[in-house]
Amino acid sequence: MKWRLFRLDWKYAIGELLIVTLGVLVALYVDQWNTDRLLKLEEVDYIERLLEQAKFDLDSIERI
Repeated sequence: MKWRLFRLDWKYAIGELLIVTLGVLVALYVDQWNTDRLLKLEEVDYIERLLEQAKFDLDSIERI
């Protein structure tokens, strides 16, 4: 009877491993998605500042 208490339930162990693996994969996916989203926002901001600077430079050149 004591030996049965220490017996490993393989179905349970594999199920736990799958749950943990899926949790880690979902967390990595969400992290990558968030990083991509932030980089796109940063890119849009950078391009807008470049366009504003280009318009300012063109206006300065036209005045001269």
